[in-house]
Amino acid sequence: MAYDGSHVLGLIVGGQFQDPLRESADVLLGSTHKTFPGTQGGIILCNDKDVAKKIAKVIMRSPLLIDNIHLHRVGALAITLIEMLLFGEEYAIQIIKSSKTLARYLYEDGIEVKCKEKDFTQSHQILYPQEPEKGLKIRTLLEQAEIIVDRRIRIGTQEVTILGMKNKEMR
Repeated sequence: MAYDGSHVLGLIVGGQFQDPLRESADVLLGSTHKTFPGTQGGIILCNDKDVAKKIAKVIMRSPLLIDNIHLHRVGALAITLIEMLLFGEEYAIQIIKSSKTLARYLYEDGIEVKCKEKDFTQSHQILYPQEPEKGLKIRTLLEQAEIIVDRRIRIGTQEVTILGMKNKEMR
């Protein structure tokens, strides 16, 4: 069983999200550039040497799974791994706190944010539900303010958190 942890890998590493490898998943796939604050790329993790060997065998035979080697990102990824070992829990906790705080402020200002009954979010994302056509219009307006979201209007706080912003800056 494989778990796609692309969005939440940093929260998993920081101990603030379920850990699929400890909950029976064979493989954890992740992005190294979302809540895990490294360079753009992907990572495949597993606990089982036999599974790792099978994955390696497939990867070595399949150009579909590998782009090209970007060795310049290896050093940056190593630094990010060290930082996550040292500060990952604090970072993951703050991402979630910031997301909840931002969502609460948006809600108090009359902006419909989903999941009020769950304190708005359990991760790094806030969802502002809209029909696709209206979502595209809102996305375009936000982009003009240099706020990047998708058509579903998902707002994440991981990037502002890594810049040092906390709850008071969410206002």
